[in-house]
Amino acid sequence: MRENWKPNPVNVIEYKFNFLNTLKLENPLLANAFIIRNIPYYWKKGKIEEWK
Repeated sequence: MRENWKPNPVNVIEYKFNFLNTLKLENPLLANAFIIRNIPYYWKKGKIEEWK
């Protein structure tokens, strides 16, 4: 849940996420990056939905 959220994109010079190596993807790309400051951010318990 986010309220009054206005993301500010940032330039990424370099990135490395170890879990990407475990996926064995070919040339994974970072989709976006932004800074979060002073933003109320929390998770609500999810619920399982049935697919029809």
